[in-house]
Amino acid sequence: MGNQVTISSQVNGSVVSVNYTNTDLVQQGDVLVNLDDTDANLNFKKVKNKLAETVRKTKQIYVNDAQYNANIAQAKIAYQQAQADYQRRTQLMGAGAFSKEDLQHARNAVTGDL
Repeated sequence: MGNQVTISSQVNGSVVSVNYTNTDLVQQGDVLVNLDDTDANLNFKKVKNKLAETVRKTKQIYVNDAQYNANIAQAKIAYQQAQADYQRRTQLMGAGAFSKEDLQHARNAVTGDL
């Protein structure tokens, strides 16, 4: 008589077939029972869909990041242009080339005041 060993499954599930009977000789790696894989397949599909959703959200974050960086670069250029315009108008103000109102508008463009 050989060794008798109690077995248990690592996962929950319904047994759909038993491949051996009591006292049958089994070898390491033999499949003793088959479990219904419906729950495992459903869980796998849920996790797969969750992963796909996470990947889509992550890609959208990268797209948004690129757009935000482009907006920042555009704002920096606009600021530099406004600053150069203001400095140019300040230098020409003495020659009467611009009114005080034009100079104030140029200053507001640099400071962000409306």
